[in-house]
Amino acid sequence: MSSATQERTVPVAAPVLVDAGEPPLGRVLHGLVRRIVTAEDLVVLTTAPGGAPAVAAAIERARIAPILATVAGNATVLTRTRSTIAAGVVARYLTAVAGVGGVRPGAAGHRAETGTPDAPAEETR
Repeated sequence: MSSATQERTVPVAAPVLVDAGEPPLGRVLHGLVRRIVTAEDLVVLTTAPGGAPAVAAAIERARIAPILATVAGNATVLTRTRSTIAAGVVARYLTAVAGVGGVRPGAAGHRAETGTPDAPAEETR
């Protein structure tokens, strides 16, 4: 009943993050990003025409923790973050790395100070 079993271990190499010659995040963003805005938990990056796929790929390679998903069109990258606060932090980080003007909170009809939809203007007489 005793069968001779031989336990065999195979060494497994730990995964190594290698950029495989890809340009760093800052270089990609600096050359392509034109504007960064936030709306709730979203960060929207406007790029040069055709630049969004490269920007989205660079952001995904960077593995920025608060970013849950990245979607690229032709000239727009949409990133969804964990919260409104995280969106602001990510937008400020990407703005600094890209070297573009300041983040514009309040895109898509949201107030910068509260993040709530703009109410119709009250008439004053």
